[in-house]
Amino acid sequence: TLPTSPMPGVAISLNGAYVLVQTNFGLHLKFNGDQKLLVNVTERYKGQLCGLCGTYNGDQKDDFMRPDGGVVQDVNVFGMSWVVQDDGWKCSEDPPLPPKPCPPFLEQAATEHCRIVSDSN
Repeated sequence: TLPTSPMPGVAISLNGAYVLVQTNFGLHLKFNGDQKLLVNVTERYKGQLCGLCGTYNGDQKDDFMRPDGGVVQDVNVFGMSWVVQDDGWKCSEDPPLPPKPCPPFLEQAATEHCRIVSDSN
């Protein structure tokens, strides 16, 4: 059950629909249990990271760096380059299909509904 502290310096808790993991070494995770994972680290890690979250060195041009050091432009090629073998979790080799565009009437309805928060007046 949450909240819990599985080891010194690590706290796990719930915040709305998210599970939060906070550490005393500067790593904070926020996960919705499905597909959304937010990763935050402190400045002391600047220039020391690589992987799916980028390099955190202030240069966005190398954020899609593969494990072999090559930089790619395609997000799917980048993501697949970091796949690791796990017999318990099979990843598809095929990139996901882009979402279908919204029909104009739905887009207009969404714009109308969101106007209350998007209008600055």
